[in-house]
Amino acid sequence: MKKGVQQLAKIKHPRILSLQHPIEESRDSLAFATESCFGSLANCLGFYDNIAQPIPKEFDDYKLYDVEIRYGIIQLCDGLAFLHNEVKLYHRNISPESIIINYNGAWKLSGFELCIQGSVDGSNYPFREYDSNIPPVINPRLDYMAPEYHTIKSYDTQADMFSLGMLIYALYSHALELEFINPEMIPFVLPNMFLIAEKASNEEYQNYIFPKLKQVFKIQKPPQGSSASGSVMQTLLILMRNMNLMLTKTPPEDIKQHILPVVYNALDAESSQVQELCLSIIPSFAHLIDLQAMKYCILPRIKKICFETITLSVRVNSLICLGKLVESLDKWIIIDEVIPLLHSIPSREPAVLMAILGIIKVAMTSTKSG
Repeated sequence: MKKGVQQLAKIKHPRILSLQHPIEESRDSLAFATESCFGSLANCLGFYDNIAQPIPKEFDDYKLYDVEIRYGIIQLCDGLAFLHNEVKLYHRNISPESIIINYNGAWKLSGFELCIQGSVDGSNYPFREYDSNIPPVINPRLDYMAPEYHTIKSYDTQADMFSLGMLIYALYSHALELEFINPEMIPFVLPNMFLIAEKASNEEYQNYIFPKLKQVFKIQKPPQGSSASGSVMQTLLILMRNMNLMLTKTPPEDIKQHILPVVYNALDAESSQVQELCLSIIPSFAHLIDLQAMKYCILPRIKKICFETITLSVRVNSLICLGKLVESLDKWIIIDEVIPLLHSIPSREPAVLMAILGIIKVAMTSTKSG
């Protein structure tokens, strides 16, 4: 705590919280005075854990306007540029709690408890482990830390910029923690979560990462032509590209309950790229799909794609997927659903015919088909 106040005393800049009276210490408290403050950015987002009760009336129905947010972000960028380029200082704890808004509406950087002096050559610096034995206020906010904090446990100016990006995400999704609410922002955040997931143990993944991913899974397809439509397609594409990772680390019951609906959405997607990725993945976890879901949810969607697509590669891949699924189907599903489909496919390109012959061969030799 002393370090943070001492830094405020050293650094003078319009974008840094101004210290008016230096720190004084008694047996049981520390005291110092800054410029007049309205509250932290966290308070303005509706989180009041760090202020005395009852909550001041000024926060009743308080809302940040878009112009305030934009101007505030510009001020933070100006402050960080000063720290990185002039002072050669890494902040290392950019979060809503470390941003103070004064009574004039200016956004100021504070919370320098974890800062470290940088170097001219831009070297990386080690970062200490999170310590649950010390007060949370002097631990970093993990929701806003860059992936390298976990992967290589080092820090540089780019990590501060990542934290600023997470802060901007929180502002526009109106959430303090990492909550996937705004569909348009998810494609920018999700790849970093999968980078962390790759390095995480199965237990860490299931306890900390998968609960956040479930928020993404719940986002439904927006109306066609809406501004979020493209973002949802991008999100599905990222999920499909990382499906093998999720299947490896996710318990079977969670795959059935949470990941299968994502697969259904991907098969229903308007993007042929998403559909093809999904079709290539389904056979790898077919053993986790019960016959009812396979018959009434998976197969009808594959058949619909095969009939309605105008893209040859998608039609071929749907047939290849079907061929790989035959071993997972019982005799009557093969006879009632698969074989009739092959006779009614509306194209006779060589690749399609080869795929059809492959399915027939697998069906005839399958032990399940009799």
